Amino acid sequence: MWWGVDDNPTIPERLRTFVSSEETPPDSSDSATESLDTTGAAAATGGAASSRRGPAKVILITLIGLLVIVLGTYGVGFAIAGDRTPRDATAGGVPIGGLSRAAAEEKLAEELAPRIEQDITLIVDDEAVTTTAAELGLGVDVPATVDLVGIGRKADPRHIWSVLTGGGEVAPVVTVDDATLEAYLADLAEQVHRDPVDAKVAIKKEKVAYTKSVQARDLDVAGSAAAIKDAFLAADQVTLPFTLTDPAVTDEQAKEARQIAKKIVSGPVVLQVKGVGTYKVPVSDLAKSYRFEVKDGALVAVLDGDKLFELSKSGLSGLATTKPVDAKVEIRDGKPHVVPSKDGNEIDQKTLVKAVEESVGKSGKGRTSTVSPNGKKAEYTTEDAKKAGVKEIVSEYTTNFPYAEYRNVNLSVAAGLINNAYLKPGDQFSLNERIGERTRAKGFVDGSFIENGRLVQGLAGGISQSATTVFNAAFFGGVQLDQWQPHTLYFDRYPAGRESTVYLPTIDVKFTNNTPYGMVVQAFVSKASPGGQGSITVRLWSTKHFTVESPEPTKSGFYSGTTRYVDTPDCTYQAPIQGFTAKYHRIIRTTDGKLVKREDYSWKYSAGDEIRCGKPPSDDDDED
Repeated sequence: MWWGVDDNPTIPERLRTFVSSEETPPDSSDSATESLDTTGAAAATGGAASSRRGPAKVILITLIGLLVIVLGTYGVGFAIAGDRTPRDATAGGVPIGGLSRAAAEEKLAEELAPRIEQDITLIVDDEAVTTTAAELGLGVDVPATVDLVGIGRKADPRHIWSVLTGGGEVAPVVTVDDATLEAYLADLAEQVHRDPVDAKVAIKKEKVAYTKSVQARDLDVAGSAAAIKDAFLAADQVTLPFTLTDPAVTDEQAKEARQIAKKIVSGPVVLQVKGVGTYKVPVSDLAKSYRFEVKDGALVAVLDGDKLFELSKSGLSGLATTKPVDAKVEIRDGKPHVVPSKDGNEIDQKTLVKAVEESVGKSGKGRTSTVSPNGKKAEYTTEDAKKAGVKEIVSEYTTNFPYAEYRNVNLSVAAGLINNAYLKPGDQFSLNERIGERTRAKGFVDGSFIENGRLVQGLAGGISQSATTVFNAAFFGGVQLDQWQPHTLYFDRYPAGRESTVYLPTIDVKFTNNTPYGMVVQAFVSKASPGGQGSITVRLWSTKHFTVESPEPTKSGFYSGTTRYVDTPDCTYQAPIQGFTAKYHRIIRTTDGKLVKREDYSWKYSAGDEIRCGKPPSDDDDED
């Protein structure tokens, strides 16, 4: 069937004017009439052929007609395409239809500028950062965008269709400086990154402390770049993708640990020894001894057995049937003698830890554990003492004193308490620890000592001479001197400067056995008779390890005090005592002559005032 251009609604208006005439199909009345064969077969064959040629001709004519229409339409579009944009063209919402290239580019650049220059907010999780397109390396290629809209004559059918239909919306052509964008996102990724934090459980001051976990956070850089490009010009806020990663210990995993911690501090753990007694491990000691650690991805309670045992020693001692005793060496009848060690029967660390771990997670009676003392070996055995090398006197020092019965008594008591102190290698000797509190029960009596620059009476007066003697024995033994302090006033029975006083608890004589051998401190007194002198001697027994050289101390810078009057019933006259500075040193060598070190010392003595008893004379008193 044929139709006119005006009758076809699918042909654009502009195309219709280019069709000049309408072709009319041949009239059937003018066609020649076929003569029929007298036989029926011939008539049938001729009719069938005519019937088949009719539809084929119609299809062919129709296709030719369509092709003419398409080519005509294309030709019309190509003909009318000029140097202006399609009438309905827009780019990024900016209408630029019917404009020349220059006008379209100018308008597009002008109206897109505010959107290109505006701040862009990037949102990552709960954080936001403000930036600009320039910082992100983003821009718009205006000429390329106008090209995309379509302008000028082009053979591209898509362009022809855009011209014929009036055009439409296109997205602006976005330019991306990949290096700038990647660099920006790399910096942002560092800001956004958050390390994971494990859930934590701890026991502080007998209370359970809990710290929530925090997931690790990382920026999805590739996804963020795509999101920024897609949202550019369309939105001023862009939500960027990121990843969250669980820590090794999550809040869910820490729940069980919190319950265990609550059990630990719910009450004391009771250790019971039948027939002996009980010991309650305090909650405070349990709290100090337990900590929580991550093991195999789980938060577990760990008991510090060493710490718990140290805290429990005094309490566990009440459950011991016998305590271990270390071996030592004593001087008997002028010779070293090994005192054997003794093993004990007590609650050891292994038993304590086992009982606590089995009971601490329970409640009520379940927190009581029956335990049995077991053999506890002495830390320092008889064999250790035999191998200690205590075989000879390595240092000896003696100081003399004038007769005074209090000196005989107090120095004898002090020497008895000092005698046979045994020091393993590395052990420290303390005079105050050996003598302890000065009491009459120990045998001490009143004697003289210095107070505020004058001699007064007091319990255990005079025992500072034992301090000087011990100090000098250690000094010439070459051992490490830890603490000592000379008297404030000088007494000529002592070597100047190289002496020490003692006063509980602040002033002590301490030294360390820094040799590889055991060491025994021997002390004894030869009492003075009226009108005579006594002495106290201190010896160090060991194996000779050091030699010491030390000349006599020197004195210089002498000066005198004043005269003071004391009007009290207990006043006794005191002669003036000169003050001065004493200097001395010691050179320590090993027994094979190698220099260990030189030590230099000095001490300034105060001048002792002359003490007169009574009231000071008035200015009116005559002087002889």
